[in-house]
Amino acid sequence: MNKTELNERLRKAAIDCGLCEQWQHEWENDWDSTKMISQFYRGIDFFLDKRFISNGFIKENFDKDFLRKWGILVDDTYSLLNARHAILIGDSTSTIRINSYNVSEIYVIDNSKANIIAKDNAKVIVRLLGKAQIEVEKKGSANVTVINHSKDSVIISNDNIKIREDNNIF
Repeated sequence: MNKTELNERLRKAAIDCGLCEQWQHEWENDWDSTKMISQFYRGIDFFLDKRFISNGFIKENFDKDFLRKWGILVDDTYSLLNARHAILIGDSTSTIRINSYNVSEIYVIDNSKANIIAKDNAKVIVRLLGKAQIEVEKKGSANVTVINHSKDSVIISNDNIKIREDNNIF
């Protein structure tokens, strides 16, 4: 499928899922893969709420190395360093390191597992959905907040991290 067909197919599927008028008008016909991923993160709440586009569709239509570059793992095992955004979907596993003054927003979804190492003055927000599992190692003055949207997730930590239970899925 070429980029124009992919773009149009995604736009139609988003509209079918209830994409708002504003985003329908903002969705341009010539979006490349980079713009699509950028919008994916910008509209992450829509993706999570509607489970818009399947894991299989993502794997079939986006190159694994391209997804990794953007911090998106779908049924994948890969380590990330100082990723501004990361999303682990399906049965993904990752060690994610955030250090210095970096800020990271991480989504761990489905049956995915993440080992998160935050140190120095890093700021990390982690959102859990499904049967996600995380182990957090906090060092130095790092600040880690976990927002747990699931009763089935597992959180392990070596230090005092902030955990907020939120059973509402966006």
